[in-house]
Amino acid sequence: MKLSKLLVAAALVVGLAAPSFAADGIAKFTFGDDQYLELHYLLQVQAFSQYKDGGTESDYWAKDFKIRRSRVIIKGQAAQGVEFFMETDAPNQEDGAQTNLFTQDAYIDFTIAKELKIAFGHILLPFMHHDRQSAATLLCADYTTAVVPVGGNLWRDTGVEFRGLLANGLIDYRVGVFGGKDRDATTTPITNKNDMPRYTGRIQVNLKDAEDGFFYSGNYLGKKSIISFGFGVDYQQDVYTTPGAKAKDYTAWTADVYFDHPVASNYVLTLQGAYVNVKNGVFGVSAEKANMYFAEGGFLINGTWQPVARYYYKETENGSVKSKTSEIAGGLNYYIKGHNANVKVEYAQQLKDDSDDFKNKQITVQCQIFI
Repeated sequence: MKLSKLLVAAALVVGLAAPSFAADGIAKFTFGDDQYLELHYLLQVQAFSQYKDGGTESDYWAKDFKIRRSRVIIKGQAAQGVEFFMETDAPNQEDGAQTNLFTQDAYIDFTIAKELKIAFGHILLPFMHHDRQSAATLLCADYTTAVVPVGGNLWRDTGVEFRGLLANGLIDYRVGVFGGKDRDATTTPITNKNDMPRYTGRIQVNLKDAEDGFFYSGNYLGKKSIISFGFGVDYQQDVYTTPGAKAKDYTAWTADVYFDHPVASNYVLTLQGAYVNVKNGVFGVSAEKANMYFAEGGFLINGTWQPVARYYYKETENGSVKSKTSEIAGGLNYYIKGHNANVKVEYAQQLKDDSDDFKNKQITVQCQIFI
């Protein structure tokens, strides 16, 4: 935690000299006409109870707490059209275990025009709408991670991304070249023998408002009217290897839809769904074949209460071994002040797994602050 303390201390020292407290962050510091730095913080704390198999004894509900996310966020501008973003994280701290603080995102963002922006650094991959969403603006208590196949370092990879809005925001494109899996001569056959990069990208059609931020939102709370359809691809050559067989290419593709639109005064309907197909998975979903889909929805009432529900289905295949899992969940969000302060309660029930005994279930209560 030394780095987070150092960042906060540095911000306070600078703040004593020339503070400008921002409405959408802890503070904003300006340096001349075209340089600034903003400080933000995200904290998500969870209490949860999981149904456990008691073995020879009776089954029971285990109870625990954890810091789901604790992120110090710094963003700013070094020159006109040259912005940057960096955030740390120390997630899933529980049972006395200390999760090391690490840099989760770090990139420099060049704006050539609204049609072309170029980001260099450690980037959240532009594959599907769901994985590109900010963790601070999710609809449900968390991501549906089971259906996101891009893996890596928390869905991030280091490289360069080109993105922009075309035709007055009708088309949103995001495409990049990333490090992916390195060449590994210790495997037989050699993994990525030509040391080829990873290619990831998506294109989205916006029928209403465009999503012009680097991160998408999973829940605009009525501040935007979004109706979008997207298609994404993730590919790397010769990275799936099994002994005695030729190295194979990894490919994943997705089709998704996102709807976030007022349906009446003080009522907003939010829906999202995606289908994902994976072949020779090596990032997140390790399977020769995988077919997955998920859907989630919420109904915001007077900007305060929001019942939500989600469902996913995942089918994987490795040779003759096949596996199927599915889960349904429902909950209620209470917004004290939008995404800045809220409480979410969720009950999740796995419908299908290897045992099909319906024992995998969990109740989660999450409190969030984001400034």
